[in-house]
Amino acid sequence: MEGSKLSSTMQVSFVCQRCCQPLKLDTSFNVLDRVTILELTAPLVTVTPSKQVDSSNGEPAPEETFEENKQDGVSRKYIPPARMMSTESANSFTLIGDASDGGTMENLSRRLKVTSDLFDIMSGQTDVDHPLCEECTDTLLDHLDTQLNITENECQNYKFFWDNKFDHAMVAFLDCVQQFKEEVEKGDTGFCLPYRMDVEKGKIEDTGGSGGSYSIKTQFNSEEQWTKALKFMLTNLKWGLAWVTSQFYNR
Repeated sequence: MEGSKLSSTMQVSFVCQRCCQPLKLDTSFNVLDRVTILELTAPLVTVTPSKQVDSSNGEPAPEETFEENKQDGVSRKYIPPARMMSTESANSFTLIGDASDGGTMENLSRRLKVTSDLFDIMSGQTDVDHPLCEECTDTLLDHLDTQLNITENECQNYKFFWDNKFDHAMVAFLDCVQQFKEEVEKGDTGFCLPYRMDVEKGKIEDTGGSGGSYSIKTQFNSEEQWTKALKFMLTNLKWGLAWVTSQFYNR
């Protein structure tokens, strides 16, 4: 009878911080190793170490422990007391091993306190309150994925807006070289440039080499490809200047 009461108590000790439904925790919460503790308690950003409190006096750590994380501009808050229990410490807990008196109320209370402090630490490191049920966790992950996609799209749009003017200028310069070529060909049919230019696509073709086309734009282009395009356009420009110089020389 007593065992069933303890089991029932364990199932409703914590509630989801979003939907407020009671949670049944995994058995892995009963034992915490050092690696798990370090991963959960490590700050997301580098902060100034807070003044340590002597553990022998039994006093809880000050609330400034979580307030240090506010340097990154993210608002932090504690878990509301909706877990049918209260905690004394904000980020301290006790390691629980395989105790022989695993069924006593004292051991149960210690385990609940350890788990409660663990959730407080997890909540203090992010702007999400813990614990969460499986359904709310999936919803949260979907929401975070959506936010990530929106942020990435905004970055791409900003990059497009920033690089667009420079790319338009490069295409306009390519168009000038192409117009010069067409005007010269009207009077001198033997004139030609070594690399064919496609102004509409903003590309220049390696006619005498690989035959590949290289974009003159920096957007969605690698540095190597863009460098080759500049090299080919510069060569065309040199040929054009050489033709103009020859015309003045002949006169």
